[in-house]
Amino acid sequence: MQLMKWDDLRCLLAVERAGTLSGAARLLRVDQTTVGRRLDALQVALGTSLVERDEGGCRLTAAGSRAASTAARMDEAALELGRDIGGLDAGVDGTVRVATAGGFVPVLAGALRELRERYPRLRLELNTGTALVNMVRRDADLAIRMTRDNQPSLLAKRVGHIQWGLYASESYLRRRGPVRSLDGHDLIGFGDVLGRTTGGQWLARHAAGAKITVRVSDLLSGLAAAVEGMGVIATPAFLVARESGLMPVHRTQIGGADFFLVTHRELARIPRVRAVIDHLTPFIRQRAALFRIAG
Repeated sequence: MQLMKWDDLRCLLAVERAGTLSGAARLLRVDQTTVGRRLDALQVALGTSLVERDEGGCRLTAAGSRAASTAARMDEAALELGRDIGGLDAGVDGTVRVATAGGFVPVLAGALRELRERYPRLRLELNTGTALVNMVRRDADLAIRMTRDNQPSLLAKRVGHIQWGLYASESYLRRRGPVRSLDGHDLIGFGDVLGRTTGGQWLARHAAGAKITVRVSDLLSGLAAAVEGMGVIATPAFLVARESGLMPVHRTQIGGADFFLVTHRELARIPRVRAVIDHLTPFIRQRAALFRIAG
């Protein structure tokens, strides 16, 4: 048996996770040709076929699945090593990657400025994409989430409570009249991720008679559509405070949800990550009134 290379095993693991060579290439940030070459090298080293390719993508053989399982354990061990010793002596220096919904950014902007003033060598990266990042795999150092993650390797600290309501533009309400129920009214619909939020779940139970005019994957896009009069939107109240063109449509209580700062338990020991957590937590809690429905 020839010597295996870790980069070749990482390619196999990426193919298992992505299902295609092109998807694996995107995960690894290399070109597809490199992925194919490394897979071929790994199969030669092990002396067996690991991947079967067809028009629909790639499927691992039984040997490939065993090799990928081993690679996953090696990958987690490498991440754990990095969490255990990486950055412990570096002080508040380096990059902290924060994943959050785009609507939180205006609320956090002041805290981020204060952090930079206090720690000049600290660098912050914001990920405001709609897909949930994998915190166990350290796709981000810190995340703000509207659900508690119960993975034992993660630490979730409750920092606030968000109330949701129904809102529409003045132009929509002049055109369509009062909203006593959603039956017959235009509605801003939600994609899969938003559908799992407090507002999305409430709509699934109460909006069967509404007409969806547009479906969005993030709330900022939905707010823009609502401001233009495209329909009623379910949204956290604090987002509407920044939109002068929206107003509550009726008194039905959608409900609320806690939100959390989430990080890996080992990452929380690293000074730069700890500094961000310790600064954001009181900053958000002191602004609790922002997240409630006024009145």
